[in-house]
Amino acid sequence: MAKERRLITCPYCGGKGWDECPACDGRGTWQCARCEGTGRVTLTLELSAGPHKETTEIVLKCPRCAGHGKQTCDHCRGAGRVLCGICEGREQIYADELAEW
Repeated sequence: MAKERRLITCPYCGGKGWDECPACDGRGTWQCARCEGTGRVTLTLELSAGPHKETTEIVLKCPRCAGHGKQTCDHCRGAGRVLCGICEGREQIYADELAEW
């Protein structure tokens, strides 16, 4: 006679089926490294005509984050959470699987 397998709440995710994204700490986004979260970048132009030099600064929308100052997390695609690696979203595992992880 086969032994009956017993389902238990996944101890890793607490029965949620998901876990906080480790790449963004559950925020879904992170600060843009190019503009340091401002959404703007400064372009400095140096113009010269003979002995005269003129420097001009132009402020532009950051091309990396499109001016938002944040970038969507690639790991969770902005959700802030990922599928539990143990129960794979089922929220429960078989008690005999505990020994496997």
